[in-house]
Amino acid sequence: MTAPINLLHAFGHKWRVAIDASVGGDRHDPWRQVVVCRHGFVYPAGSDLLGAATNGSNAVSKKLCEIEGVKVVRNDGQAANVIFPRAQMRFVQRVMKPRRVPKRLPSKKSHL
Repeated sequence: MTAPINLLHAFGHKWRVAIDASVGGDRHDPWRQVVVCRHGFVYPAGSDLLGAATNGSNAVSKKLCEIEGVKVVRNDGQAANVIFPRAQMRFVQRVMKPRRVPKRLPSKKSHL
């Protein structure tokens, strides 16, 4: 089995990456990482593939399925699961709206 895309290393500097607790195994395993999005989440699906799962918005599912290079795995009209090459992430992220990493504020002590 090939190593998946490490979402923390690839996108962790700008988007919130969480650990999927429903999957067993090592906490630092890249297969357990997900990018948290407003409309679902993005997960690793292979060495150069990512997957996206929507959380029940028909309009979002429709837009996601229309992106070139996106392969629909499941679409029940409300939620969709798709896979796509890493290069298509720039288009998928416009639909899925990944949550940004909070900006770190300087500590109050530095202002004294």
